[in-house]
Amino acid sequence: MSSNVTIGEEALNKRAEERFVRKTARISAKYLRSVREMNNVPEAMAPFWNVLEDVYVNNKKIFEESALKTVGTYCVMVPEELVYAAGGKPVRICSGNHVALQLGEEILPKDACPLVKAAAGSIMPNSMAYLGDCRYSVIPVTCDCKRKLVDKLREFHSVHSMRIPSASQDDGSIEEYVTELYKLKDYLEENLGEKITYKKLYDAIGETYATALETERFFRLKSRFPSVIHGIHSIMLFNAYTYMRPEEWRGHLSVLNDELEKRIDSGVSAARKNTPRIMLTGSPMIFPNVKIPYIIESSGGVVVADETCIGERGYSDVPVINDCSMDGLMHALAVKAIRPCTCPVFVDTDKRLYRIKKLIERNQVDGVIYHVLRGCLVYDYEYQRIEDMLESMGVKVLRVETDYSEEDVEQLKIRLEAFLEVIKFSK
Repeated sequence: MSSNVTIGEEALNKRAEERFVRKTARISAKYLRSVREMNNVPEAMAPFWNVLEDVYVNNKKIFEESALKTVGTYCVMVPEELVYAAGGKPVRICSGNHVALQLGEEILPKDACPLVKAAAGSIMPNSMAYLGDCRYSVIPVTCDCKRKLVDKLREFHSVHSMRIPSASQDDGSIEEYVTELYKLKDYLEENLGEKITYKKLYDAIGETYATALETERFFRLKSRFPSVIHGIHSIMLFNAYTYMRPEEWRGHLSVLNDELEKRIDSGVSAARKNTPRIMLTGSPMIFPNVKIPYIIESSGGVVVADETCIGERGYSDVPVINDCSMDGLMHALAVKAIRPCTCPVFVDTDKRLYRIKKLIERNQVDGVIYHVLRGCLVYDYEYQRIEDMLESMGVKVLRVETDYSEEDVEQLKIRLEAFLEVIKFSK
């Protein structure tokens, strides 16, 4: 009898996994198809879409022919250089998948952050092929939800948690974070079975340094007026980063940058000169949860800046080595992660206000969408001050609270279209 029950449970789990994959593929395919059909799409975007399609629609494994070991990372505060130096491949387990969110609600509170619930749900069914080999995760504890997520994920595989300093500017915070990096180094060496040497870490830093330089070139091109590329395409290519090796992603980005430069010389643009230029800030937008930028750009706007940890905040800074020793490399990684980051979890609001102001000026922004994932209170605390600053600058702002479901798409469309019309009228 117990044997029959076990077989029945296995069958139910198998069907649940199949539904998970099927629904994920349907939602992902819809957005990939939509962005491919937009006007003036660069041909060089194809590799980024292809990898997202392989992962989310075709449910393929990544790095299938490689000896690299997958290490799930949560947040840009995990230095990918250490994972590469240990012979691993960092893959972000952050998820924008509504189907995974529903699965996560089975083990986490319903009112928990959608991003955290989706991350837990992505691991639970063990059905997404790209996470099939992920036996290790590194999670920086930046909020209460992530602290509890550590305990839940440990039910499925090995998890290393990192304590993040509560302030970013004082030297004590850097030293505190360096201590955490040494603990992470020990964890990776023990579990991946490879010693992190000075040369391996130096070479890994060189790869990410080169990638950051090419990324900065892209940001300069993206800030041009009129816009030479749709903002949702930018969001998609940064989401694709985690599923490629740095040199591969950098190579594709270089080809895209070359194409964008030719488009500028030829006068080809993705938006007209009078198109409202929008900046996204607040909670990150992780594929396939790209409904807000898609609505903006299918309703007459263009996303020209993205001040989130999936956008410019996470990819534009480089490690600067002042001391050619292992400790010098670790300090360079710590400074890169801590000092420039404007995550509201540990940075004072004044610094984040300054960063947002500079992005608005650099990208000639007309309006700001302040995105808040339902349950992510840390961004809500700052909204009033940011609204006051934007009002003094003459920049329109709209706070949008949502989650990963598609149920509020029509309501969002009405609000965002009205916001864009206000900007057009004022211009």
